[in-house]
Amino acid sequence: MIFPGPWVRIKFSMKAIKILLIPTALLALLSLTTFSSIATASGGGPARTGTFSDMEQNANTGDIAGCEVRIVVSDEGYSGTIQCANDWPGKLLMLEDVRYDVGDLFFKVPSGPMAGSFRGRVTDEALTGILEIAGYKLVRLHLPRKTSFWD
Repeated sequence: MIFPGPWVRIKFSMKAIKILLIPTALLALLSLTTFSSIATASGGGPARTGTFSDMEQNANTGDIAGCEVRIVVSDEGYSGTIQCANDWPGKLLMLEDVRYDVGDLFFKVPSGPMAGSFRGRVTDEALTGILEIAGYKLVRLHLPRKTSFWD
């Protein structure tokens, strides 16, 4: 067998580097874009996750009133729950399509009396925005960032 010479080995080495480098670079870029919001939140901006609640119990009657939203990181980006109370706590509902777009938070409440869509902002102090219920009723939410009513 004839040895092909050093140039063939260099081409093979460059080809191998390209084969390994391109997928690795794409994977790194995908990881950065997927998790950039988590890194940004820990780098001085407001955390995008947390519990936001104005739920409280009336000391005289024992009635519970208010609303609580919890946003968490999941394997698909963000997930969350919402629970509202008017005299008595309603059902805990899973949020759908929880996402951030240029600093605004969006999510959908798929069912129940609060079914609709939310658009607002998360700051170090609170979650604020508008929940549009059934496409016609607008509910303004201002939920301070704090420990859950249930904790």
